[in-house]
Amino acid sequence: MMNALLSYEQQQKLEQAKMLYESVLQETAAIYPNDKSATMSDPCIPALMLKALIGFEEREVFATIFLDNQNREIKTEKLFFGTINESSVYVREIIKMALLCNAAAIIISHNHPSGMIKPSNADHMITRKISEACCLMDIRLLDHIIVSRQDFYSFVESGDLP
Repeated sequence: MMNALLSYEQQQKLEQAKMLYESVLQETAAIYPNDKSATMSDPCIPALMLKALIGFEEREVFATIFLDNQNREIKTEKLFFGTINESSVYVREIIKMALLCNAAAIIISHNHPSGMIKPSNADHMITRKISEACCLMDIRLLDHIIVSRQDFYSFVESGDLP
């Protein structure tokens, strides 16, 4: 019934998202078959989740995963929306949201619609600013993950997290 309200292009995107979601579930189940206490400490878990959430966006979208003390998800939010190659990110809003949901840690992320996942100088700068603000507020910044349709880049795995 709801699909009747969507354009053909929107229905195609929805179908792609469903397929990606199913593959993420399968991959995650293969990695953590019976682990009910799986946390977001391993960059692969949030990366797969974030690829499904923002990897197929046609413009830059900045999202944040808010976590409790055991690195379990409290909630995930798309916070900022930009153009095809940039997005304005407001550190104050990220910290405000983290405090409102009582998050002990966060994972920040954005997509690169171009498919190139290498971080730009601006990506490094905003990561540094967010890291400094998190430090002041006793919130742990666990990672900054850049996603595309096919791949992801983890600042932690690459040794780039300040």
